[in-house]
Amino acid sequence: MRLLSSVLTGLCFCVPMQSMAAPPTVEQVNSALDVAVMAAENGLPRLSLEALQKSLGNGPPTVSTISPDTKIFYQGARVNTSIPVPKPPLEAIRDRIPDTIFRLSAYWKQSAQAKDVYLALRDVVLPPGRSTEAFLYSLPMKVSRLQPNRMPATESVAQTLVFWAKQADLVADLHRHLEERNLKDSPEGILMVLLIALELRDRAAIDEHSARLLSLLQGGTNRRTAEMVAFVGMNFQRAGQFPKVAAELLHQAGLTLAGLDLLEPEEDSPARAVLLAAARSRFALSQKSEAVELLKLYLTVRVEGKYSASSPGLDAQKFETVGRELYRRGMVAEAREALGPVNADAFERRYRAQGLLGQNIVPSTTITVVSPSTIPATLRAAGDIESRRSVADEIWFCALNTETHESRLLFTLPDFQNAASLAVSPDASHIAFDATFPGEAITSDTQIFIASLDGASIRSMGPGTMPSWSPEGKRLAFSRYSPTKGVWVTRAEGADAQLLDESGWAAQWSPDGRMIVYTRQKNGRPDLVVYDIVEDEFFSVFDGQKNPFHQISGNFSWSSDGTQLAFKATMAPAGSNNAEFQIATVYVFGAARPFVAYQQQGYFTAAVAWTLSGRRIVCSPALPKYGTERLHFLETDRLAAPIYIQGQESDRRNSGASWMPDGKTLVYMSRPVRK
Repeated sequence: MRLLSSVLTGLCFCVPMQSMAAPPTVEQVNSALDVAVMAAENGLPRLSLEALQKSLGNGPPTVSTISPDTKIFYQGARVNTSIPVPKPPLEAIRDRIPDTIFRLSAYWKQSAQAKDVYLALRDVVLPPGRSTEAFLYSLPMKVSRLQPNRMPATESVAQTLVFWAKQADLVADLHRHLEERNLKDSPEGILMVLLIALELRDRAAIDEHSARLLSLLQGGTNRRTAEMVAFVGMNFQRAGQFPKVAAELLHQAGLTLAGLDLLEPEEDSPARAVLLAAARSRFALSQKSEAVELLKLYLTVRVEGKYSASSPGLDAQKFETVGRELYRRGMVAEAREALGPVNADAFERRYRAQGLLGQNIVPSTTITVVSPSTIPATLRAAGDIESRRSVADEIWFCALNTETHESRLLFTLPDFQNAASLAVSPDASHIAFDATFPGEAITSDTQIFIASLDGASIRSMGPGTMPSWSPEGKRLAFSRYSPTKGVWVTRAEGADAQLLDESGWAAQWSPDGRMIVYTRQKNGRPDLVVYDIVEDEFFSVFDGQKNPFHQISGNFSWSSDGTQLAFKATMAPAGSNNAEFQIATVYVFGAARPFVAYQQQGYFTAAVAWTLSGRRIVCSPALPKYGTERLHFLETDRLAAPIYIQGQESDRRNSGASWMPDGKTLVYMSRPVRK
């Protein structure tokens, strides 16, 4: 170890650093980052931190000594566009710096002193020789294709600095350090000040510096800084004490990103998500005119599809989103102005059919408002489908006979963006599931729907997710975010909803109807909690046992005898990259160490369904052979390769299985493969 330390130290000091008057080159920083990683991996945290300080202590690199590799690859007579053009060195290093620091932070947590990490990162974010500047080193925001309107998270070294300041109990020191610097003309510096002011709940500093920041942003800024403004705005919004500041920051960030996208559209730009968050924050302050203007701007933002071509489907989602935001608030005139007569008429026709806008809003046009519990059919029954090709882009609900290996289409969902958590009713007449419409978040906006298996009717149960039938089919256990987050129970017709546990999530009813199991955090780990309805008692599955899991997903499955549970989990901490997710089983009473039936690198569909025989579990891993999730059997008594279930829809994403009472028919959801 001493020899390795000497070698790495030599490497570190052989990296030719520029004088304090000039930033380093890309090549110098790359060499220093290599040293930092090698040192951290070999248990030398001080050397790792020193390499960072020496390479970035005078700011980020501004020049490269080598020219970028810009080879053009030809395939026949055409350019091979499947090979991405390499990023220029300055652009590549901009992403490598924060990526490397986030990776190193995991090592530092194990072996470094919090104060040492804090001091090193302070010199990186706030270089000693550049007292008027701050460098946040943020990663770009990238929206999810499934949730294009949801504010994406981002990471920055500035956030990591705040974390280590708290770990070292030096937040006050960082605050003093910021006050001693002249950051009034640096948007990045002011953002750093605001992060600390929010941590300290310093209202005077927040008001002063947010006003200064908004003034600076009027003159324009770059995309990364605008995204960090949006991120800080969301932090203020979540704090709940500074709604006006949050609204103003989100508003300005949205304007800036929309302007940048107008000049140079980006495929994964967060502009729409930021504008929508800004509009909602304005609505929360009863500033309707400002919110409407933001929604109008939202409609003008170009939506990029694959190969930078505008996507009609993504464009249509924008009109759907704005329609929901305005109609649900009763702003019919504003909606018709923003959408235009054609889009407004189309939206109102869907409104009449689906009841999307709330129970107490009657538009100026003659439309009957429909209660969520009495929504008319929005399904497409199998008998009404001309061909499977005509509904290829819709979500299908199918029934698979596992003995004859025949799959039949029950109905499709033409209007939904996403659906999951299928649960067949005990009498096999209906199926409950959760779903969202286009433009809604697959979290807080999710509703529970109950549809007849013949596709003749559907009704909404209101907000909620992961429904589970009681054995007699008269009640449902489910989870919801509002009005109070937690585990709820309601009648199947939607009445008398009662909160069971506000700290619980993902409930499943036992086969005998006596118990409901759900997850709940305990001592920093997720536990499985069982509520005994008869005895009105709660007990922990892992009580007194070692719980190896850091995460447990919902959509569990009880064995038919009610003695075991199957669930998806991982032993990696939340947010870990390349975590191994596992399907495990555990005995509910006197739990022994869980048996792992399957494990796979990376995320895969959570839902599992235990066969009536109790010898197998159905799940939906995404195996390389198929490239997407497909239905498979897993053995419950030995670790074996998944067994492909014959007869399921081919060339589609199949998941979310639930057994019919006959024990041989599997109802599942089939979605198109998006390429």
